[in-house]
Amino acid sequence: MRSSLDQEPTAGHLADVARHIEKAWEPQVKVDEGFTNLYFGDHDPTGMRIPRTAEETLRTFMGISGLSFPLEFHRVGITLEQARDLSLPPFPAKQSAGKDFDDYVAEHGTEDAYELDALSPEALEEMVRDAVSPLFDTALHDRLQADVL
Repeated sequence: MRSSLDQEPTAGHLADVARHIEKAWEPQVKVDEGFTNLYFGDHDPTGMRIPRTAEETLRTFMGISGLSFPLEFHRVGITLEQARDLSLPPFPAKQSAGKDFDDYVAEHGTEDAYELDALSPEALEEMVRDAVSPLFDTALHDRLQADVL
């Protein structure tokens, strides 16, 4: 038996999913406060496209479902500067990525690419903490912890 998660997504199905997400969030967070997505991924043609595509897709679903709240996407890592500062080993970006490859080289001036997996656990943890700390709502966390205990 297939679950609804195994089905091909349709605009109607995804709008239903978006409404369920909004409803699940209502008790804890006011959706009008916004949603921030922190993206960590490879610094390569595909890894640079993923957050743009995710944002476009989520905005489309929001429009279909009638949801309206502030939405922010931030690429936290890996940036080219981080890769160089941390001396991550480069690998050749895939030319088979076509237009994504051409855009990558034009934007970054290099055919070198870098994998998130090359980061040490400590470096990744530091990036996550630095990105999440300014957004973390301690009062909400404490309230939710009290509800669970």
